[in-house]
Amino acid sequence: MVVESVYDFFEAFGPLGMLLALFLIFNIDGILCPSLPEFFVVVTFGLYPSITWGILVLAVAVVGGVTANAALYSVANRAKLPRWIRNRMKNYISMLLIKDERIILLNRIMPVVPYTGAFIAVCNWNVAKSLSYVALGNSLKYAVLILLSDVFFVTYGTEMARVITIGLVILFVGASFLYSFAYKRRLRKRTSASRE
Repeated sequence: MVVESVYDFFEAFGPLGMLLALFLIFNIDGILCPSLPEFFVVVTFGLYPSITWGILVLAVAVVGGVTANAALYSVANRAKLPRWIRNRMKNYISMLLIKDERIILLNRIMPVVPYTGAFIAVCNWNVAKSLSYVALGNSLKYAVLILLSDVFFVTYGTEMARVITIGLVILFVGASFLYSFAYKRRLRKRTSASRE
């Protein structure tokens, strides 16, 4: 997997290399393909579990998320996606309960809108507000994951804490995707019922 290769490559460069790898993983996740940054955040934190390291990891998670969305926004805004793609994206957003930038906050917990930067461009959302929601959402989400990881490291020791933390991430991501799937399914049913 490309993301694991990035992580493995930068591991040789120590703490700074790990932060750079995490930043690149967030950009891969936001621009190219889903890469489970939650997993890499807790693994990176687990390398040097401390409050200072946690703050650095959190800062990279926030900056990486904002950078990825800003870059994808710029590409989508300049490239002028084909009309049929723009129409499908706008139709998809119109089916959601939240139809504006606020969906970005929900998206940090429950992945409903993929490639958020492209949606910011296509839906003409306020860029500053959208990116501030990315920053806020990432701050809250990853702060909680890092704090829970820290509690596990203090309580259970290094090896057990890593197992528990990775299990927590798997549960969080799994629950997010299940909830997202159920949410999208309800939207499809509601849309098909309204057409009848």
